[in-house]
Amino acid sequence: MWCQLPIIRNTIKRISAKNAILFVVKHNPFSTRKTIPGKIPYFAGEVYKNEQGVEFLYRFFRNFDYRSQITGKHGTGKTTFLYEFVQYLERQGHKAYHFALHDRQRLLPPVFWERHIILVTQFKIGAIESIPISVIDGYEQLSLGQKIRLRHSCRKGTSGLLITTHHPAWRMPVLLRTKPTLETLQSVIAYLFRDVHDLEPPDLPLCRTLFDKHQGNLRNVWFDLYDLYEMKFSDLGLQTSASKESKE
Repeated sequence: MWCQLPIIRNTIKRISAKNAILFVVKHNPFSTRKTIPGKIPYFAGEVYKNEQGVEFLYRFFRNFDYRSQITGKHGTGKTTFLYEFVQYLERQGHKAYHFALHDRQRLLPPVFWERHIILVTQFKIGAIESIPISVIDGYEQLSLGQKIRLRHSCRKGTSGLLITTHHPAWRMPVLLRTKPTLETLQSVIAYLFRDVHDLEPPDLPLCRTLFDKHQGNLRNVWFDLYDLYEMKFSDLGLQTSASKESKE
């Protein structure tokens, strides 16, 4: 029995080390649950680096009768910014109804219009003090008829309208154009690794390579980095366990 103790101790050490690595892998810093909008702050844009920047954008939004658009290419931070700005609107007393359109979704569902009518009615009768805001993520997917109906229902003095779109919408002020830089990418990575002590973050040359490869699409950069950090542990046979955490 006593002669077996060293073997038992070594086995325990190997199991503990393997479990520690498995814990790290299963918590890949670039997994979707850590990079989806609402999980990381919006870093891009000098005007948005402090609270005064938020106030500036809010004043801009208010001066244009609470009707504006956020434009930018795929994966450049439109929805990330939208989440933060909507939270700021709510802190100012606005009721914001946020609806995200999915691929090829041409119509807003009945529940959206029901909620919209309720908020507009409450505002008209004085049940809520601040003008309500309809928030549409993916506006360009709507049919022309739906766009006309939406704009008419959000006319001046009844409801605000805040949208995201890849291409500027006709006759609507642009609140922000999202265009991340290499510095933006590094800032987000530093945020993702703020509590990670067992892994090294990607270095500057790799960040630059991926940023250029995807032409500023940070979402695609996350996918590549996710795969890279899974592969770091493949030689230990732990990739299968980590891959249970979907990157998509």
